[in-house]
Amino acid sequence: GKDTKQTYLSIRGSDGMRLANWNDWVDNDAQFAINHIHIPQAKLATKGMKVKIAEMSEKAPNAKMDIVAHSLGTMVSVQGIAGLNAQELEKVGKVVLFDGPDTTKSLKKMGLSDEKIKKISEKIEYYVNPFDIVGMLNREHTITKLPGDSNESLKKPVGKVNVLVPLHYTQITDPESSHDFGVFQSDGKGNLLTASEDFHPELLRAGEKLARLIATSLDSLRALGVDENVASNVLNAIMRGEIVNK
Repeated sequence: GKDTKQTYLSIRGSDGMRLANWNDWVDNDAQFAINHIHIPQAKLATKGMKVKIAEMSEKAPNAKMDIVAHSLGTMVSVQGIAGLNAQELEKVGKVVLFDGPDTTKSLKKMGLSDEKIKKISEKIEYYVNPFDIVGMLNREHTITKLPGDSNESLKKPVGKVNVLVPLHYTQITDPESSHDFGVFQSDGKGNLLTASEDFHPELLRAGEKLARLIATSLDSLRALGVDENVASNVLNAIMRGEIVNK
């Protein structure tokens, strides 16, 4: 309505890994991780956002659209708003993302200018668990310095990035997974606890180490010739329960 000031769009992450959900895991997650592609679901999200923003402009001209997402939904959200024009982007408010990777390489591969990436970044805020391999993807040399590093500046990721203080010090495959939405601590007033150089700096180091380990592992896969087609075939085989060599 004319008095509406705020609207909200939430975008969920992947469904559980099984053959029926190969679209989430193979066509979107894996292809983003290995090849930094403009994922198919994000292209659909852009279309959906354009429709809703047009509807808002007509029915609620004073409203902004805040976006919240988790996991795969974070890549969908960032690449989704990247496809909006300048006028449409003005209708987007805050974009709050949980347990999602950095999208810089994919946005550049999509052909976005540094200026547009900066404009998008100003709207985005991430909350990531330092023990989550999804949230730490593409974040190497963006979180903190480690002993032996050069004096070169850290790379600038997309958006503001908050490294959470986990509720449980678990990894992604544990029952209370580091990737689960909500496995983090608050201060009792609803504010999420985040690490800094003055508060749990070891969590920054842990996240940086994991990000570099992921980058090294993916580089090794690429060196073995794992491209888009190979990644799709391997993940399809895994979800069918087949044994995969090397």
